[in-house]
Amino acid sequence: KFKLEDVVRDSLCVPIIERRQCKDINKEAYEVALEMASEDALQRFQAKGTKLFFLDDSVSPWGPGWEYSLGLHYNRVNETHSSMYATSLISEPDFFIQSAAGMHYCDLLSPYRALEWVYITSVVGKY
Repeated sequence: KFKLEDVVRDSLCVPIIERRQCKDINKEAYEVALEMASEDALQRFQAKGTKLFFLDDSVSPWGPGWEYSLGLHYNRVNETHSSMYATSLISEPDFFIQSAAGMHYCDLLSPYRALEWVYITSVVGKY
């Protein structure tokens, strides 16, 4: 849970930019993991690992829908690729519950979990 980027930018009087998705943060975590992986792990991953790509968020229209979305969603596309998407919930700045107004709820991929994907999950059963 974090404050919407456009709400923060407006408060700081800086130009508003296009609102980012949970997908953008998850892609960055994945890129961090690829940078942190050892050379051996990265070579193994590049040679045999299942690559991960990120789909747009599934935006929940209400709180319980996000709460019960069960986290990140993975789908095996083929032998070499899997997709992942997150469920998000956005409460706009004019949301009627003021304490929840302007919030962005995301299911996020931690860099550690992304590193686990590179080292283990992506190569299971391929050796």
